[in-house]
Amino acid sequence: MNSATEIRSMPITVRLRLSSMLDVNNSWKNVMGAIPKLNGNVETKKYSSEHVGLIEDEAKRQKKSAFDIIIDEWGTSGKQRPTIQHLIDLLAKLELYQAADYLSNDLLGEGAMERPSNGPSANIILSSANTEDINLLQTTSHLNDQSILEATNEHINQRFFEKRSTFSPTTVEEFDTTLPHLSYDDLEYLTNDFDLNPVFQGRKLGAGAFGTVFLGMLKENPHLSDKGTEIYKKMKLPLQHKVNVDIDINRLFRTEVETMSHYVHENLLALLAFSADGPACCLVYSFIPNGSLEARLACEGGSPPLQWNQRLDVAHGVSKALIYLHTGGAQPLVHRDVKSANVLLDHNMKAKLGDFGLIRIGASGRGSKSVAFTSNVLGTSAYMAPEAFRGDISVKLDTFSYGVIILELLTGLPPYDEERDGNDLVSYNFVLMKHLSHPSSGKHQISHVDSALDEMEFIQLLDPKINPLPENMASALHAIALSCIQEKKRRPLMTQVYAELVQIDQSTLISL
Repeated sequence: MNSATEIRSMPITVRLRLSSMLDVNNSWKNVMGAIPKLNGNVETKKYSSEHVGLIEDEAKRQKKSAFDIIIDEWGTSGKQRPTIQHLIDLLAKLELYQAADYLSNDLLGEGAMERPSNGPSANIILSSANTEDINLLQTTSHLNDQSILEATNEHINQRFFEKRSTFSPTTVEEFDTTLPHLSYDDLEYLTNDFDLNPVFQGRKLGAGAFGTVFLGMLKENPHLSDKGTEIYKKMKLPLQHKVNVDIDINRLFRTEVETMSHYVHENLLALLAFSADGPACCLVYSFIPNGSLEARLACEGGSPPLQWNQRLDVAHGVSKALIYLHTGGAQPLVHRDVKSANVLLDHNMKAKLGDFGLIRIGASGRGSKSVAFTSNVLGTSAYMAPEAFRGDISVKLDTFSYGVIILELLTGLPPYDEERDGNDLVSYNFVLMKHLSHPSSGKHQISHVDSALDEMEFIQLLDPKINPLPENMASALHAIALSCIQEKKRRPLMTQVYAELVQIDQSTLISL
């Protein structure tokens, strides 16, 4: 394959990778609108706005990538068929450098496209030099280690305020935290005014239910030139905005700042700073280069599938993070939103559990008569235990969610799929195994797990993208998952889950 190869001949993997880049923020519309007539005047555009609308409707109808449809249409029309070089030139002209670099550098090996020296299109270097700062918060698992927190604060303050010092004492005094405070102006400066263009073109890394995630870049500075990058999470709703009459963004933000600043563990995402003096709340986290577990299991962006030893490491890491939250303080903390999208993977593929906005004190799950309840049913339904919909909060909510993650690790399947028989992964597992003790009694009810489950059937459900997992290990992991998604009274604590997990012999996985 070379630059003269017609785009219609690009492998499906290349087309999917491009689609994942250009379907974001509807960048494909800019591409389609700029396509010239190759056999005529280059200033004459091949497609009109009406054509763009037709492609959009067809993509929705087929549930297919709009850009992939464009490749089919453009790549097979006209006397002069477009080549990869035509596409690269078009992408560069539109300053869609991530996609242009993928073709020019990654696919053809001809090097990255030349970019302007400044502005939103300037090069962004994701350096690993920031591991010094990340490791600073990962060297201890002891709760309230004041020396670590003070050292971190001093380091972060020096780093962020050397360029622009606008510390806000009044704002900080309102929060029960030792974290450094950054002004909203500082974050605007470091994120190029919260540039919503996708990263490598802008600063946006992604978005969730309560906020948008931006990449914060330290500007060119003789004192900071050797520094790396950090990540900023901006609450996208105004401070006074409420998701509904009971959910206050302010409260969720304060919970995350005041609680997680005191919890430091190698498998928890490091909260470095916060901002509360602007039109939106902001949280500052370590940049985690390998993205979410959800994205890696789906091999998004053409990433290689996680191997079994890596998946087992992730299972260990998430379990240790949950044990720390459940047992590390005077009262147990319940995460309430444990899911693969909130498990991030660092440069060593170590799991970091993040997104603590829904965290709160809950019951220990040890048979105590004291139970925590809430009128706010929050979380992600595919990961939520049946009692969560009744507002019953205990550490066993997280155990249930952990069981779903184990099923994801084993099968490589998404947690929810509308096209699946049994939309959520828990129900789908039971449907396929055909061992339901009794039908589900309601939309959110999960049937009792048959203890005589035929594990040999489950082997057929293992992720086919990688080498087979030894049957005894697959059975052991599946048994752990099933124990986690039982009814509450039979569901184990995470300490018990971890005890079972460490019994699995990982030495045989090195070559898998």
